[in-house]
Amino acid sequence: MTFELDLDLYDHRRRAGDTPDIDEELTLTQRYIARCREDWEFFSVKEQKIQNKDGQVVPFIWNAPQRKLAQLVIRLWKAGQPVRIIVLKARQWGCTTLVASFIDWQTTMSGYRKAQIISQDEDSTNTIFEMYEFYRDNHSELVKRFVEKGNRKHGYTMDNGSMVRVRTAGTKQVASKVGRSKTNQLAHHSEVAFWDSPRQTHTASGRTIKRGPFTFIIDESTPNGAGGLFYERYRHAKRGQQKRKSIGKPEGGLINWFVAWFDIPEYTLPTTPEAEALWVTYQETKRESDREFLGLHRSALERKDEHPH
Repeated sequence: MTFELDLDLYDHRRRAGDTPDIDEELTLTQRYIARCREDWEFFSVKEQKIQNKDGQVVPFIWNAPQRKLAQLVIRLWKAGQPVRIIVLKARQWGCTTLVASFIDWQTTMSGYRKAQIISQDEDSTNTIFEMYEFYRDNHSELVKRFVEKGNRKHGYTMDNGSMVRVRTAGTKQVASKVGRSKTNQLAHHSEVAFWDSPRQTHTASGRTIKRGPFTFIIDESTPNGAGGLFYERYRHAKRGQQKRKSIGKPEGGLINWFVAWFDIPEYTLPTTPEAEALWVTYQETKRESDREFLGLHRSALERKDEHPH
């Protein structure tokens, strides 16, 4: 998608020494801010920066798995449905980055949005907090909010009344106190399958968010075996969505979202013309020598029709 930035175009048109057109600058600034407020993807590209794997600071442009999840979130959000999604994820596709992007967008561009983020340990909590700091530090002056108070142990409050709290999932003794007596509209529960006392913590956090439009809860985790709160909630959500689909009802309730390794570009390799020709030959002959040369496991071949893309 192409994103036009009118302010850049205006600055490019002006020549050194030209008198600025104050009215045009004001109009373009207002249009830009309005677009940032209404369009998450535009805000992401223009106002959020990330560090890529080479350590370069670049605009946050969604990859394919991020775009799919973002489209679901926006569809629910704009339809006035509460966003309730549980994500079973592979590593390295940027789920946490995307969820943080949404929360940063909402708290920056809308006043009095309150968000709570809970992660599994102090190290991951600090990493997530640094992600929010990096987003904020790289906002342009057109949207940047002043942080009235903040610290890594508690989060921060901005001058538009929005607040972000970052917490670590605690032991059973402290779990029920997480977020108690608070009211939030947005929640991100990270790596839930690895939390201490997940039931108490999740219940306490969930009670801070009323069910209704413009509320957002995403639970996400990599797998941690069969059993436990995250496993049970994911299976419950999957069964519920299958039932709704079978009777022709639209999306609703807790939605399960699965990101497989083959959906992540970093986990795939381009094929060569030689390999593609040999694959065609193998499909005709089924020679074991061709299969071994291609490096294809028998179980992968047996399941290839499940994933035609």
